[in-house]
Amino acid sequence: MTAGYLVLAGLPTPVFQAPIKTSMGTFYADFYWPAVRLIGECDGAVKYTSTDSILLEKEREQSIRDEGYGFVRWLAKHIWTRPREVMGRIERALLP
Repeated sequence: MTAGYLVLAGLPTPVFQAPIKTSMGTFYADFYWPAVRLIGECDGAVKYTSTDSILLEKEREQSIRDEGYGFVRWLAKHIWTRPREVMGRIERALLP
């Protein structure tokens, strides 16, 4: 769904499920724009089923940031209900 909106918005096509190496191991980014070292993550409720899973995700994100990557997040429900808002957020994150 997000990929289609990226095309409609005229935004650069990301690499999907790109491996990102960190001190915690290798993670696979939902979206990755290598030219600006930006990672995009689309989050849904299924991903976070416990406090531990939330904390692990926070650690994962910080380890990625520590490697010098930028990060932009949006909720899966927002790509359905507020796609322009999500595209605006991604576009601002892509700016140098």
